Amino acid sequence: MRTRRALLTVLALLTVVPAPAAHAHAADHARKLPRPPQSQTFVYTVTFKAEVDHEVGLIFGPGSSRYGSAVATVKGRIPDVHVTRQAIYSLSPQKAKLKTVSGVVETAKYDPDGTEVLCKGNTIERGDFEHPALSLIRRNGLPTPTFTPFQHLTLLTTCTGGPDGTSAGVYSLPGIPMYPDAVEQVRPGVLRQDFHRKVTYTPESSDTECPDELVGYTDYCTYTLDGTLTYRLQRIIKG
Repeated sequence: MRTRRALLTVLALLTVVPAPAAHAHAADHARKLPRPPQSQTFVYTVTFKAEVDHEVGLIFGPGSSRYGSAVATVKGRIPDVHVTRQAIYSLSPQKAKLKTVSGVVETAKYDPDGTEVLCKGNTIERGDFEHPALSLIRRNGLPTPTFTPFQHLTLLTTCTGGPDGTSAGVYSLPGIPMYPDAVEQVRPGVLRQDFHRKVTYTPESSDTECPDELVGYTDYCTYTLDGTLTYRLQRIIKG
């Protein structure tokens, strides 16, 4: 009974505040902090799966442009995630693992002299030191749970056209921080938290967070990251 009550407490404490009306005070936008009872720590193993979709178009002048489109899926595991009244952190951040599942990319480069270089690929790589991270940061002056599934992915391509005929290329896909949504209980001891973030840039917008955009040259840029975090309660530390 005590264990079940503790699990229900975890669910209540991790629940995120629904999005408020546009006229609400900025502080109302803050997600509730994970707040276990005083002097207690909930320890989780966290797994995740995420899909990223990136499209960008750059125009440098008459006949000179670059276009790219990439979709990638990754999954991973973060051990020893500690949730206290003041923080979210992992005691083993270097043991957090990222695995690439799939990736598809297409790019095009057009130059004023009429040269066209078209690239495609479906091989995705991650860096040797990629470690997904879940933490608590200050955002807009408020403590906010933050998840970063990866720092950087590389998609390999084969290119045709241009002076080299056929050549190898790469497409770099950076990661951006996520701010997960409300928690729901899947079953006792297992919590699920979805996340979604979309960053869009157009010449008329002022958003400068879209990866690979160049102010003054960007025709369009869209970056979307969707996925799910699953928390599995391992133990409760008291005192």
